[in-house]
Amino acid sequence: MVNKLNTRPACWIRWILLSSFVLFPNLASAELFGGDDKKWEQLFLQIKKINSRLVDLDNVKLIAMESLQKDAVRQIEELKNIFPGFQGALNDNRMGIEQNAQILKNTLDRMASLETQLNNKIDNLSASVTNRLENQNSANDLFRKDLVEKLKQLKEGMSVDFENLNRNSSQNFQGLSKSNQEVLGQIVASLNEQNQKVAEGQTRMDSLVKNDLIPALSQEGNNNRTTLLADLEKLRASIEEALKAHQAGLLANRQDIQTNLKQVTDLGTGVKDWNEKLVGILKQNLEINTTTRDKVGVMEKGLDETGKTMASVNGQFKQVADTVNKLNSQSQSSGNALLVIQTGVANLESAGKLSDKKVDQLLLTSGEMIKHELAMESTVSDNRAQLALSNEKLTKLIEILKTIAQEQSSLQKVVQNNDSGILLKEISGQVKGLSDSTLETSNKILQSQNQLVSAQNQLAVESQKSRDELLQKQNALTETSKLVLQSQNELVASQNALLQASQQGMDQLLQEQTALGETNKLVLKSQNELVASQNELLKHTQAGGSGDSGSAQIKEIIERLVDLRNKGNLNISINQDIQKTLKAIQGSVKP
Repeated sequence: MVNKLNTRPACWIRWILLSSFVLFPNLASAELFGGDDKKWEQLFLQIKKINSRLVDLDNVKLIAMESLQKDAVRQIEELKNIFPGFQGALNDNRMGIEQNAQILKNTLDRMASLETQLNNKIDNLSASVTNRLENQNSANDLFRKDLVEKLKQLKEGMSVDFENLNRNSSQNFQGLSKSNQEVLGQIVASLNEQNQKVAEGQTRMDSLVKNDLIPALSQEGNNNRTTLLADLEKLRASIEEALKAHQAGLLANRQDIQTNLKQVTDLGTGVKDWNEKLVGILKQNLEINTTTRDKVGVMEKGLDETGKTMASVNGQFKQVADTVNKLNSQSQSSGNALLVIQTGVANLESAGKLSDKKVDQLLLTSGEMIKHELAMESTVSDNRAQLALSNEKLTKLIEILKTIAQEQSSLQKVVQNNDSGILLKEISGQVKGLSDSTLETSNKILQSQNQLVSAQNQLAVESQKSRDELLQKQNALTETSKLVLQSQNELVASQNALLQASQQGMDQLLQEQTALGETNKLVLKSQNELVASQNELLKHTQAGGSGDSGSAQIKEIIERLVDLRNKGNLNISINQDIQKTLKAIQGSVKP
């Protein structure tokens, strides 16, 4: 094969020259050399030189060409042997690229579907969170309105009760004070009238005793004495006349005189007894007047004590009114504090529930994203392994193509130097086409690999971006959770402080209510003592015979005092109800 290739150019040249001389001898000789023999000899001499040069070329230069052809044949054989494997590698790479493209397409589809699902979940979550927030806000508004309405009703009821209590207490106090003042005025007027009547009676009694009784008694005694003296004188005259005239009837006259003297003596004794009885009656009257004056003094002292007791009762009622006002203000402040606490607790519960839901949803989303990222990382690692394998194959192929290109360039140089080699041109053309197709295929493979690498890089960037967003959301949620916990702690601390303050206020309020109950008991006790003193005064007055009008007034005073005691009992029962209500509120406020 090599010898044929080495001798074929020279034979072809000789054959061309001989055929040209044989087929066109005249034309050739006419055109080139004409018909001169010397020229033909020179021509043959030149042909011999050409032949010798061709022989030298065959012997010297074709040796190198033979080695090059051997190398080219060997390389062609190697290419023929490598080409099926290379074609299989290309098919494998093509299949791998198609698989990678399919995997990338599936991955992109899954990412698109996952993104759609994630957007749908985010929309659903935002819609559900918005709906729940709206529902929670509406429920909170309803609860707040209901609570505000109830507290307002309770506040209005308590204010109405306190106003009624205050009004009733003030009315009762005013009525009691007015009635007591009226009764005291009536008592003072009646006592003044009684004192005036007693003074008038005493004056009349004194005037009667001094002006009427004693002068009448003395005048009657004088009249009796004068009459007795006149009678005695008449009797003496009659006796003297009888003695003178009737000495015989002297003894009878003496007996008559003794009888008359006895009668006069008895009459004087009766007058003396009457005078003693009258003096006893006057002494009893003086004693009654003295006891009446003492009782009047006792009544005045009782009235003074009653005035003092009423003053203390007025002060105690003022304390009760102040305590009621304090209770009203403390109940209002405690109601406002309870409203603030319940509002804060409701907001805290809603914020805690919302944060828990967000944390759960974020954990689920982060878990799904982590799973998806792990799958993407495994896919990327597989693609990277396949890419590395294809890169190795392409590197080997590029090296082979570079060697082929170098050999082809050297062969082209040889062909150009020899000005022949059609077969080599064909072979080099085939090799060039093969190398061009191989380069084109390798370029396509590189382009697809670059696209795959860019897609993988973009996927890695997107996954890193999603990780960063997830980390930002987690950090934001962590900060939100910290803020929620901090606000919860602050709210719990404020709630504890408010509960402690409300507990202290409730304790102070209970102490004031207890003191108010004790004050009411003292008031009731003083009222009972006042009633007892009034009863005793009534007994003394009835015993002293002050009359029906005074007893009726005392009875009216007693009835009013009994009414006052009943009102005091009602006030105590109302205070007990207030204490029970405050204890119930305190029990509801305790955590």
